[in-house]
Amino acid sequence: MAPKLHPAELTESKCGRPLGLRFHNTSGNLYIADAVSCVSARARGGEATVLATEADGMPFRFTNGVDVNQVTSEVYFTDSNTRFPRSQHERGSKAGTSEPFTELPGYPDNVRPDGKGGYWVALHREKTESPYGSDTHLLAVRIGRNGKRSCRS
Repeated sequence: MAPKLHPAELTESKCGRPLGLRFHNTSGNLYIADAVSCVSARARGGEATVLATEADGMPFRFTNGVDVNQVTSEVYFTDSNTRFPRSQHERGSKAGTSEPFTELPGYPDNVRPDGKGGYWVALHREKTESPYGSDTHLLAVRIGRNGKRSCRS
């Protein structure tokens, strides 16, 4: 006899736990980054739509941060198992595609606007750091509007 699942278990097995939420103010869409690898949008309370579950043939493993450019509608999100925060294009000739927007010196933990046209990306570990190494490491990287990085420790 198959085990009975509670509704919450069914929902979680389909999409996961939301770890990042951001609204696009003009469209009213809610963008969600969840722990089980789907990034989705909910238009004004409607059904969630999966926007991306992989990039370049590699599945997302732990998407946990999301932000939306209020002018261009580009959606930025992080997958903590890669060094490449992604941007999801929602309009224009690249609509429906995803691509890295920078390479990081570590593994991203979240993304937030810097108020100057760029973004801050928090790091949970540097790529050269051993899992149980030093207690000091780079904490965040600022990605400027020109795409260049500056670091803070």
